[in-house]
Amino acid sequence: MSIVDRLILLTEPNSNVAESYRSLRAALSRSLAKGKRKFLIVSSWGGEGKSMVSANLAVAFSQLLMDVVLIDGDLRRPTLSRVFEREELPGLMDLLENGGDPAKCVYETPVERLFVMPAGHSKQNPGNLLGKGKLPGVLDAITGEDCCVVLDTSPLSACSDALLMGAATDGAVMVVSPEKWQGEAEAHFTQDLEDHGIDVLGVVLNNADPREKTPGAGYGYGYGYGYGYGYGYGQGYGQEHKEPKKKKFSISNLLSSKKKN
Repeated sequence: MSIVDRLILLTEPNSNVAESYRSLRAALSRSLAKGKRKFLIVSSWGGEGKSMVSANLAVAFSQLLMDVVLIDGDLRRPTLSRVFEREELPGLMDLLENGGDPAKCVYETPVERLFVMPAGHSKQNPGNLLGKGKLPGVLDAITGEDCCVVLDTSPLSACSDALLMGAATDGAVMVVSPEKWQGEAEAHFTQDLEDHGIDVLGVVLNNADPREKTPGAGYGYGYGYGYGYGYGYGQGYGQEHKEPKKKKFSISNLLSSKKKN
């Protein structure tokens, strides 16, 4: 199956799922109007589908006739590098370790105006690479008035990579799956983002059953996107925090839990 066959905006452009991505794009367009063009896509746990949310959001932006660089910043489990078949090419880790021209690590895709920067390769620990402080320069070099960046990253429960990367972006979008929902844990991770100076622009409800009513409103610029799509790729991050007992999911629960902290 090619990457094009995995992108709902291309395969089923008139579906409710595709419309939910256009709604997310519209919400984030407020940030674009303010000159914010670097978006971090993150989740609390592995398997919530954030990588394919990142890819579909990037497609949605490309349909506004602007260039989009989709970066595989999940340096420990580089899903996007694999599905775009760019896992063997130099990418983000090469730039963080050795420097160089970021444009040389940006590659075309079958989707018009959509480009991808794979995770790349390094024997160093990703956290140490990010600690070198080169990421802001990499992102600035590939971001412009007619170009935005969508940065996929590791789950917050797996490591600190998302917090290190987020400081170089203009804000984060949290992807939440009802199947993984814990309640207080998500509120804790959201607070972690804000404590590190990372604006939480919205919450995306992924893998949701559209027949079930999900209460709650948005967070920040966010909305409750009830037409989630099942693209999750599972776990595999090693020392990921143990998932506590599940609680019933709702966006409003996320907001109320956050207020308690």
